[in-house]
Amino acid sequence: MRQHITPILINRETDLVQFLKDDYTYLAVEIIRGDTINYALLEIPSDKVPRFVNSAAGDTAQTQADDPLG
Repeated sequence: MRQHITPILINRETDLVQFLKDDYTYLAVEIIRGDTINYALLEIPSDKVPRFVNSAAGDTAQTQADDPLG
């Protein structure tokens, strides 16, 4: 799934209208490094990968691609 995810780093100059697409789902991410806080958006690639993703070989659990804890 990693090859389908490209973070959009957000700052004061970011024109979100240029990046955001209708009917897509995004995950907002807060990145904290020491005293610095940055933000990014991750497009959920539901058109490229299935909603459910099999876990590592031998593991029988499944994780939803849109599960923030998975």
